[in-house]
Amino acid sequence: MNSDTKEYLTSEQLAEMLGVSLRTVVNMRRRRQIPYVQLGHVIRYRRAAVEAALQSFTVKEITFVSRK
Repeated sequence: MNSDTKEYLTSEQLAEMLGVSLRTVVNMRRRRQIPYVQLGHVIRYRRAAVEAALQSFTVKEITFVSRK
C-alpha cells in the first residue's frame, strides 16, 4: 500500500484537519456525508476519500444577469 494515497485519520485528526468539532465529524459520519472504514469499534477516514466527498458541498459561483 502506498502511504501517500492510503492515509487514514482518526476522528480527532479529521476534526482538526477540517477545523470543526469532533461532534461535527461524528454527525457527518452518521448522516453518511463522509466515507469511513470501521473495523470493530475502530473508525478511520481515508483523507483522499473525505476530500473527494466534501467536493460535493462546494458551491459554484452563480452569475447574475440583469433583466432590463
